[in-house]
Amino acid sequence: MTVFIATNWFRKDLEWYQGMMNVTLHTASSSTTDLVAAASGALDRLYREGLNYKRAGVIVSGITPDSAVQLDLFLSDEERRKRLDCISRTADSINRRMGTETLVLAAQQYPADPKTGKAPHFKDAILHNLRTPCYTTNLSDIISVE
Repeated sequence: MTVFIATNWFRKDLEWYQGMMNVTLHTASSSTTDLVAAASGALDRLYREGLNYKRAGVIVSGITPDSAVQLDLFLSDEERRKRLDCISRTADSINRRMGTETLVLAAQQYPADPKTGKAPHFKDAILHNLRTPCYTTNLSDIISVE
């Protein structure tokens, strides 16, 4: 996985910084806990206090099916892996039935709004007002010509 953060390159009045780190998991994992822990660890090393960040992201690569995962000979904990997979499947099932972000990891939460006392959902915490329409992936964004 690749984790990156950057300040606004166009703001000449602010310090510019860009950081990127590649993280390789010892054993391939589909566990949200493992992936968030790896991304958070990289972000902790990249983050610089006092900067105004413009963008951040995580790019996951090297995705393989569960049947093709080769465990690490020295670090393998098959029981832990089974528990985390069970937790992830259960959380995904609940989120599908009850709505996105019904269950999230504590690391995925946002601070509560002081006025309302409620924490925003991920989809509401990210500003999308300047996002390009998804013409090829979202039917509601397709342009209708009459």
